[in-house]
Amino acid sequence: MSHVNVVFMSAIDDEKIAKNPLRSSTVRIPKPDRKRVEPWTQQQISAMREELPERFKAIIDVGAGLGLRRNEIFALSPDDIDWLRGIVHVRRQIERIGKVRVFALPKGGKTRDVPLPESVKLVLAVHMQTFEPISATFPWQEEDGKPRTVRLFFSTPRKRPIQSDVFNRYYWIPAREAAGISKPPKKGERREKSDGNGLHALRHYFASWLLTHGEDIQAVSDWLGHSSPRVTWDAYIHLIPRGQDRMRSIMDMALSDDSPESAGTSVLAAVRLIAASADPERASVGREVLALIEKMGGSHSSDDRASAPNVPSAETPSRKALASVGLP
Repeated sequence: MSHVNVVFMSAIDDEKIAKNPLRSSTVRIPKPDRKRVEPWTQQQISAMREELPERFKAIIDVGAGLGLRRNEIFALSPDDIDWLRGIVHVRRQIERIGKVRVFALPKGGKTRDVPLPESVKLVLAVHMQTFEPISATFPWQEEDGKPRTVRLFFSTPRKRPIQSDVFNRYYWIPAREAAGISKPPKKGERREKSDGNGLHALRHYFASWLLTHGEDIQAVSDWLGHSSPRVTWDAYIHLIPRGQDRMRSIMDMALSDDSPESAGTSVLAAVRLIAASADPERASVGREVLALIEKMGGSHSSDDRASAPNVPSAETPSRKALASVGLP
């Protein structure tokens, strides 16, 4: 559409037409269909880590575990890490203005904090011991901006700041082809375009994994640094579980008979639902409570309980245990 706009503007300059119809308030330019994000699998993430040179392997963990953008990864500093609280302060990126590289605020002009998983913390600690951080000095924000010196986690084998296009050509694409994610070109052919398999694929993996496992979309949007949750929703809506099975189970419980005779059955159903939760901690507690109920005889029917004096009622310690996972 931009090419059509240029044609109309040229026609105005040549006095062929008076106005540009594309700028009319009655013209609605259709938005192109957005290609669906197809996140990588765990196997693909592992394969890329395996194929990258040792000094770049931690980039996989930072991208997939923190959701940082490519230029934010290359600008990440040990001084951005709150090692005690487990927080990463995303403060800058490296971008190119003309022929000059500068440090600049992250996309959208805003910084953000991202929780630091223990696994990523360990990888960064080992990486920093193996490959000493370098100091890099670039102008801040503008070509003639005030120089700012920052220690960087990642550098080239010559201990220089990474240039994204060079990294892509000599390290990322060869690793991707070796991992079987994209096909190497035949003789005389050009390499495939990224098509969603660039470094940004790690960020998609981060977002999709969190959303498919029930994380709040507002939180994911904040960690990604999106301008609003709507941006996150539009990009990943097809990956968010619909939850039909979960809805059926919840509503079956809500509409079940809440008489004392069926209370134990309702509690048991609730515990089983928790034990099947996607949240590992919640599911673990649910399984423990389920084992406790079964051990005490709580899985028996109401008739069984009537004839078994040692079987507790619905208001037994199992209720207390349920409170630990949020049930009343």
